[in-house]
Amino acid sequence: MATVLRNARILAGDEFRDDLAVVIEDGHISALLPDAAPQLGTADEQVDLGGGWLLPGFIDVQVNGGGGALFNNTPDVESLRTIARAHRRFGTTAMLPTLISDDVVVMREAIGAMRQAIAQGVPGVIGIHLEGPYIAPARKGTHDASKFRVPDEQEIELASSLDNGVTLLTLAPERVPLETIRALVERGVIVAAGHTAGTYEEIRAGLDAGVRGFTICTTRCRRCRAANPAQSARRWKIATAGSASSSMACTCIRPACGWRWRPSRVAACCW
Repeated sequence: MATVLRNARILAGDEFRDDLAVVIEDGHISALLPDAAPQLGTADEQVDLGGGWLLPGFIDVQVNGGGGALFNNTPDVESLRTIARAHRRFGTTAMLPTLISDDVVVMREAIGAMRQAIAQGVPGVIGIHLEGPYIAPARKGTHDASKFRVPDEQEIELASSLDNGVTLLTLAPERVPLETIRALVERGVIVAAGHTAGTYEEIRAGLDAGVRGFTICTTRCRRCRAANPAQSARRWKIATAGSASSSMACTCIRPACGWRWRPSRVAACCW
């Protein structure tokens, strides 16, 4: 059965087009064709989108909660279902529900719930983001510093135990041995640097050990607190940003809360 989506502003590559139609067959996009293409008329279903915007779903890799549920408070399948449902209506079609620094017991419950949710096919849930607890007290943000610790072998195994989804783990490279980063990477964990007070050299060492991205690289960054956004951009010489910009293979993650970050500061972070 073929379904055609028509009369929409479609994101095609790096531009929006209003002269195209999307063909869906067996739940997958099978073609992107000119809206005037004659073969579109034979489709089983024609859907007029009324000039609305049509673009790929968002993938959110840092989602602490939604719909009244907070993952740390209720690390179970029903919470994951609620969180995914709440974000779906805003265009997020895949996500990594995020557990901030917590006890081993809560981490185990969260990873177990994630395994069940993925096995059950909860829409939008593709893995877990463990944000901490291996981060720097000086850059703790909203995290509870009493939960911070250095992972032992058992905790490394726990953090890498999700076997049916993605695991992203944010840590401060200066807070864990480099062999720990290597062990996590070898087990398939995507390791990001974040909530770090490390020097340029410490963070570069983390990158060499397998760190592949940066999470909230400006948390509690005193040098980025200037009221003038242009001044903030000029002061962008902190170790984390310098390390990120020197590694072209890395990705930066920054929740761009409009009430906290002006567009020019977001641009500075993404540069």
